[in-house]
Formats: sequence, C-alpha cells, structure tokens
Amino acid sequence: MCLVTNSEDILKKLHALLLAAVASCTISAAPIRTLSGLTNVTFYEVTSSVNSFLFAPNSVGLTTRAADPLNNINADFVGAPTENYDVFFSDANGALNIDGSFITIEGVYGAGGSGFNIGEVQLNFNNGSPSLFANSIASSAPGATNYIAANLNNILDGNTATSTAMGQNGANQRMRVTVGFADPAPPTNGVPEPSTWMLGLAGLGGVFAMRRRQ
Repeated sequence: MCLVTNSEDILKKLHALLLAAVASCTISAAPIRTLSGLTNVTFYEVTSSVNSFLFAPNSVGLTTRAADPLNNINADFVGAPTENYDVFFSDANGALNIDGSFITIEGVYGAGGSGFNIGEVQLNFNNGSPSLFANSIASSAPGATNYIAANLNNILDGNTATSTAMGQNGANQRMRVTVGFADPAPPTNGVPEPSTWMLGLAGLGGVFAMRRRQ
C-alpha cells in the first residue's frame, strides 16, 4: 500500500513537472555570432574557379549591412566585375540582426549571363566541433532576369564548386539568399535539451503507472 501511495505521489509530481516543461518550452536558435568556439565564417563564391572569403564573427563585414549602391568599394567581397557581395548576420527574412541565427548574402550583378554564384557558407570552430555548412534556405530574392531556380539549392549540397545562379539586377536592387544552420553546436553546459529530458520523464511516468496497476 505504501508503494502505491508513493508511486502516485511521484507520478503526480512528474506529471506536473512535464506540463510545466511543455508550457515553458520554446524553440529558439542561438545567435551564430556567439556560438562556442566559432572562429570564422567562410563564403565560397564561384567565378571561373572557387574563391573563399573568411570573416571573423565580430568583423565589420558580418555585423553591418553596406549602404546602397552596393559597389566594389563598399562590398564585402567581389566576384566578377560588377558582381558585388554583402554578407551579414540576420533574421530569417534577411534583415540585419547581429545576434540573428541566420546569415544573409546579398549581391548585385549587371553583366551578361547569371550572377550571384555562391557555392557554400561554412561555420568553422576551434573547439573540436566539426565545420558546418549551411543546410537550409530561410528566404531568397532572385534577380529580375536570367535567374536559374534549379541552382538555388546548390548552396546547401556541401560542394563548394556548385553554386547558385541568381540572375541579373540593377545596382539598387539586391539579389539575396538567407541561410540557416540546424543544430550548429551542442550544449556547452551538459544540460540535455528539453525534448530529451521530457522523454525521460514520460518514460518514468509510464514505469510508475505500470507499477500502480500491478
């Protein structure tokens, strides 16, 4: 009898704790800039060959958005002539946010063919965590002409030699791709994520319920 009473009390407490956890649990991504061990972000751009451009997490390049018109003077890096790029931390819609969990690449291109050829975006760490390529596209804005939609996902394939082809636009009309990173870094404090310990609580609750029936 004592066992049943104790099991009921514990089960009630576990149930209350589980409900509180569900009510308070929110999905939030860590700011990329403050990820533990992040040393730099590499952008791979394809013009004739693969070119790489590295930016430290707190660099001016990643924490500011260049003013219009975007040109080869204020661009963060340049591909082909008249192909100028601006990169920065952002929200999912591409708005500047230095503590955002997304990275936005904007660009202009006015020559022939299709420009804005980004191969990959890569996070690099010095704490033993493996480098991580962008693995989702949150939003994008192609050029007015010569956009090759089938190439957009090349920014996610892990191959630096394949690239987007966003088209052409005017000097004041930027093309854009905003990318995200799923689970960019494990927790650094050893505390399991809510989904992990909530499943554990649910399992314990099931054990006590079975004992109560017995």
